[in-house]
Amino acid sequence: MQPVLYAILADIHSNFQALKAVEADAVSVRRALDAQSLHFVVLGDVVDYGPQPNECMEWVEQHAEITIQGNHDMEVMDSAYKSPRTISSDYWPITIWTRAVLGREHKSRMREWLPGLCRENGQLPPELDKFMLFHGSLTHGHYGTVTNSQDAWDNFQHLKDGIMYGLFGHTHIQGYFVNDILWQKNTTWYLVCSENTRPQQRNGKNQWKPFELEAAPESSAASWTPWADLPADPAMFNPGAVGQPRSGPARGAAPHDNRAAYMLLKSNGHTQFQFRRTPYNVEETIRHLREDVYWPLPTHQNERGSDILKEEGATTEMLALMGDFPDVVRAMETKLPALVEKLVRQLR
Repeated sequence: MQPVLYAILADIHSNFQALKAVEADAVSVRRALDAQSLHFVVLGDVVDYGPQPNECMEWVEQHAEITIQGNHDMEVMDSAYKSPRTISSDYWPITIWTRAVLGREHKSRMREWLPGLCRENGQLPPELDKFMLFHGSLTHGHYGTVTNSQDAWDNFQHLKDGIMYGLFGHTHIQGYFVNDILWQKNTTWYLVCSENTRPQQRNGKNQWKPFELEAAPESSAASWTPWADLPADPAMFNPGAVGQPRSGPARGAAPHDNRAAYMLLKSNGHTQFQFRRTPYNVEETIRHLREDVYWPLPTHQNERGSDILKEEGATTEMLALMGDFPDVVRAMETKLPALVEKLVRQLR
């Protein structure tokens, strides 16, 4: 039986070069397996942090069959006068820029996506009917994260009856949690680590076990974990970040891996999973960051530009309620370039 493939993506973050590399890698797997179809699922945070939000939105609108809202997607749809609630103020300048340059049609389309906490499975295909999709947390929505075994155990308690598995993003950390239903709070975190590393298991709250990528053959640029059956116990999977991968608690034991990360689900009567990482043209993304992300914007590109807080309606009382946000906007010409260089360091 020819399998059906699902490519699970999260946290694209306006990194179009990484997104296209993931697409090409997933297509190559489909050909190698002679799969009957390939479907893209996006778990949120399509935009922000990166330089090409409109290009990434166009790709998602054309290719993704299921997309849920991430906290960054929610924030860029918000009012230009509203300070972001779920993003550190250090990153507000790139959010302000993304709000300004993102097309209105894309913002409208975002409102049609599934909510960041997708509790209803009626809209999912049969191959995913045992999964719940969410972006940040089943316990706290966009304000929560799943970054350790305790977080995962708390989230397992919110799986709907009959649902065994979760798919989530937000942390940018590739791996999965398995909950031993016979032992209370006995949740194991399998953290995907780069090939040719020797990570050490950690104890305590951040206990984890390495799940190592296999070295790719010379004919392939990507690396991957072996195909594995879905666990018999409840499990939650994070495909990692397409546009801004992180190593999580393994940072001290394993080097940073800046390849685009995602995962595949393969179904042909039963379902297996595989994590993958693929290189992309990081320097091209950096070039776009440095050349395209600037302030103030030309008036033909954005009607607000650097006068975003001078529009009619921005009263003194309103500005007072916005806290530090007006100060960030007024300092965009210096804060945005500084943030761009910080984002460059994170990409490399």
